[in-house]
Amino acid sequence: GPDASFSDVLKLVNYSCGVVFVLEAVLKIYALRWGYIADGWNIFDGCTAVLVVVGIVVSETGTGSVGPAISSIRLLRISRTFRL
Repeated sequence: GPDASFSDVLKLVNYSCGVVFVLEAVLKIYALRWGYIADGWNIFDGCTAVLVVVGIVVSETGTGSVGPAISSIRLLRISRTFRL
C-alpha cells in the first residue's frame, strides 16, 4: 500500500544521506590524515558517520530495535548542519 511505498522512500532518503555523510568523513580523513582529529567538529562528524553505519547495519540485519537510536543519529546529522 501507500504506507509501505512512503516508508521505502524515507528509507532510501535516509540511506542516501547516510552515504553522503560517511563519504564526506572518509574523504576528509584521507585528505587531512592526522590533522582530521585536530578539529573537534571533525571528531563529531566521524563519530556520527560511524553511528550512521552502525544504525544501518542493525536496521538491515534486524538484530535489535534501533528506533530511538536512528532518531538520535538523525538529530546529530541535523545539528551538524547548523554548526557555526
